[in-house]
This record gives sequence, C-alpha cells and structure tokens, in this order.
Amino acid sequence: GDGLPRREAHVAGASLRSDATGSAFAVEIAVYVAIWALGGSACEHWSAGDYIPFRCAWGSEGFTDAEVLSSSAWIAPLRKRRAPPFAPRAPILLACAVPAPLRRSLQQRNARLELRLVAVGEGEEWEAGINIALCPLRQPMPAPRLAFCTKPLYSMEQHPTFLLQWLRYHVEFGFDAIDVYDLDGSAAPAVRALRRSFAAGAAPRLTHISLFPRGWAELRNLSFGLEVGGLGWTGVDCVQPLQQTHCLMRHRNLGSQWVISWLSPDEYLSTTLLLPHPNGQVDCREVDCSPKHGLHMYLDSVAPNISGLVFVNVLFGDAIGTEGLAGNENLPVVERFLRHLRLTPELRRTPVYQRSRNCGVFASLVRPSATISMTWEVSRPYPEFHTTLVSQDLLRINHYVNMHKPRLVVSADALAEDTAAQWVWRVLQQQSLLSVAPEDVARVQRPKQVFSRLAQVALEALDTDRDGALSASEFAVVGDSRAYSGDMDMGFSAVKGLDLQLHSVGVWWNPGVDYADLFAHMDADGDGQLSPTELAAGMFAASTSVGPSVSKKK
Repeated sequence: GDGLPRREAHVAGASLRSDATGSAFAVEIAVYVAIWALGGSACEHWSAGDYIPFRCAWGSEGFTDAEVLSSSAWIAPLRKRRAPPFAPRAPILLACAVPAPLRRSLQQRNARLELRLVAVGEGEEWEAGINIALCPLRQPMPAPRLAFCTKPLYSMEQHPTFLLQWLRYHVEFGFDAIDVYDLDGSAAPAVRALRRSFAAGAAPRLTHISLFPRGWAELRNLSFGLEVGGLGWTGVDCVQPLQQTHCLMRHRNLGSQWVISWLSPDEYLSTTLLLPHPNGQVDCREVDCSPKHGLHMYLDSVAPNISGLVFVNVLFGDAIGTEGLAGNENLPVVERFLRHLRLTPELRRTPVYQRSRNCGVFASLVRPSATISMTWEVSRPYPEFHTTLVSQDLLRINHYVNMHKPRLVVSADALAEDTAAQWVWRVLQQQSLLSVAPEDVARVQRPKQVFSRLAQVALEALDTDRDGALSASEFAVVGDSRAYSGDMDMGFSAVKGLDLQLHSVGVWWNPGVDYADLFAHMDADGDGQLSPTELAAGMFAASTSVGPSVSKKK
C-alpha cells in the first residue's frame, strides 16, 4: 500500500540430486522471482536488477549458500561459479549442498528432508523465507517413459473436442503420461472424457493424466489481468516459464525418461520414418499402425549423454481460394489439414537455428534428469550432456495454425501434401469415444472489465477513420483472412494480435460467421456504428456462449 514495488518468490519445484559417486547430495530448487509495480503489468516489471543471493537454512545444521546453476532459464548461457544478472520473466535454478549429518538420514526409508530458502540482505519482506520439504512419493507409480505437459490452457470451452482429439492422438502416438495445465477450468471436461474412455477400455492405458487447475488459480487471475493491453499475446506468456519449469522439475522427481515440457493444442508430434506401415496399405482397424513401438525403440537407442532431441516446426496452411474449406470440423485436425509449407532451397541453406517459424526449432523432447532448464524450448543440459537436432522425417512438430481460423494462406505451389497421420484417422473419428457431453462443457465467466479493455484494443486495430466507433465494413475485417494470413513467418500484425486476444477470452469469430448479422445483433441502438460499449457487450455475450452463437454464411 506504500506504492513501492512488491517482490515475490515462487518455488516451481525442487529435487534431490547426487554426484556420480552417490556420496554428495544437493537440493536443487527452481525459484521464480518477480517484482510487481503498483498498477503495472507483471510482464513489464519482472526483476531486472542484480541477482538476489539466497541461502538454505537447515535448522540446527546451520546455513549453506545457494549456488546458481542457471539464471534466466530461457535466455542466459550456463555459467559456473558465478552469479549472473537476473533477467526478466526467468526462473533460476539454485543448488544447496546437504550437510553431512543430514546425508546419512537420507539412507533411511521414507526419509524427509526440510529446509528454508531465504534471501540475503534484501530487507524485511524476505525474512519469512520459503519452507521446502522433500519426501518420497506417497503412492509410487511406474516412472513414465514418455510424457508431455500442455501449455497453460484457457478458453477451451468452445472447442472441447479439438482438445480431446489432441490428447488422444498423443496417447496413440506413444505417450504414457500427460500433465494438463488448466488456468480456467475449461480443459477439465476433455480430461474427464479421456479418463472415461480409459475406464471403458477404449484407449491405451496411461501411467497417469494429471490436471492442474486449483494450484494455478492465482496464475489464472494474473493472465486475466494481462490478456489485453496491446501486448499482442496474452498474460499467459508470463505464466509459461513457471509452468515449463514446474513440468521439468515434476518429471525429474517422477523419474520420467523423456518429456516435452510445453505443447499447444495445435501442435502435434509427427513422424514419417517410424511408422510400421508408412504406405498405408493395411487396414488400421485390424492392424496396429501406431508409431509408438518404433518411437520407443528409437528412444532406447539414443546415446545416454544426449539431454534433448530438438524438433523443427512444420506449418500447415491453406491455398489461396480454399481457406476455410479444409473439411468438416467434426473430422480430426490431422485429417482436415493435409498440406504444409515446402522446405525451399533457400530455407534449406539457412541454418536451422536461424530459421523463423517454418522449419525452425520449436520444441524438444528432453531427459529431465539431464536438463537444468529450458532455453526457448531446447534443453540446457548439465555439462556432461548435450542436445541433438532430429531429422524432420524422423520426428517433427506439425503446427496446424489454421485449426480455428485461416492464419496461413499462400499459393498452392508453396504447399506440399502430407498424409503421414492417416494411421490415426479412424481412431479419432470414433466420436462416441471422443465426445464431450454438452452438459459437461465448462462455462467460464470472465470479468467484464476485460472486454472493456479489449474493445479499446479492437478500436485501435480496426477503426480506420478514427471516429471512435466501428462501421459494418470495419468490423468485418475480423473475418477477412487477408488481414492476417499470407505471412509465411507467422509474423505479428494488429489484426492478428486482436484475433489472438479474442480467442484468449473465448470469442471465436471465424470467417464462416455472417458478420452482417452479427453486427446487427451487436448494434443495440441501431445507429449503424458499434460503440466501445456495444462492442464490449457483444464480446462478453460471445464468450459466455458454448458453440456458434451467430448464424453462418450461406
């Protein structure tokens, strides 16, 4: 209340690590430090000052200094024996050596290790410290072989089947553990439907599927506060580093062999070379066509000093004149979109780490035990490990950017056909096993002030004559794919940014919508203009409905 910045520290996870001999132990702690400015955006006010030194208090065994293993988990290079600056939006990984008397107690069954993380010389606000307790899993489960964590999910209530198909696809692909990070409760129905299909024996059994809604409630509130304001993206961008670090530490403790720490519902892991029947000459209803056996054999063959397999991102789009015509929305995404951008000779000559979205580095499958942190989706390994780039025919990310709206529309000769995912079409077409009951669909209520701010963002992007309101033609630009497609690099534009923010709050106005009819419904006073108040009310109404809320074009 004094107007001064408020500093917070969040522990994203902690784990016990031993040296090669097993005689020395350290507790490694992922800490997320933020400075909040009064009335400011958290994204703009992460700590940018000098590194904050920490110590670990071990009760009667005294203190040990916390060594910095990784600062700025996405940005800074690994530095040993030095405390580098603390960069914006970045978790840090600390290591506290366990005192000798406590090491002996770790040999006991059900041993519990407790410590207190405190900052040094940072004023009274740090005196409370953070209590951390490490203990054995209460119900040990088989260590997952192959796991993935979702990006922080929100506003999934309009398209629950897409989410369900995405989760089921990766189970069929060979993943045996999934962690779903659900910021607003909208992903829970799809998770429940997937669990029901397991109970009925209709899908391969998972080691576990975990849902993280309640513990992330404060992050949900944070994302609501930052969803709009001209950022182009959403407040979830602030949450992502914390989610990714939590995923990595969690799967280190579970003993998972491999994990993808961040995957979006329009991103599908794909392969050409690992399919048992790549030519599609068999009936996949009678023969297992999944790549999971080939995938598991390949992962077993990866050298033990590899910490991460780096994948490229392949963009799937539409040809000019066909946008919005990519099949029935009831069909699986991997069946609707069958053309991706070609790898041109010029792009092939460009080093993969210098490419942009298409065929550039976009995700990794990492060994949690060998990974200190993630740097732009790539494993930052411990010194004895390294990463390797995987051929895009072996494993890659298929990025279906047109899943909800045509964001990539190019000439037909820029696209190549791809039907490598046909092995899973029949499985995903079984709607009786993949449907979310209408009464089970989440109803997400968002603060009305979010839409007031978003209406101002919409005016800035669409109000070309600057009269403070939107005409019918200005409003219709939202549904005109030419305003946000055709960019092979998926770059930023004002309309594209608005489109992303509309989706972030559950407003799905697509090209197939009758925009004249929608405009007439929103124009409450009938003056032929949408005022900021009318625009905000229309957005709020669209966000609270489930499924299409306006008529489609005929």
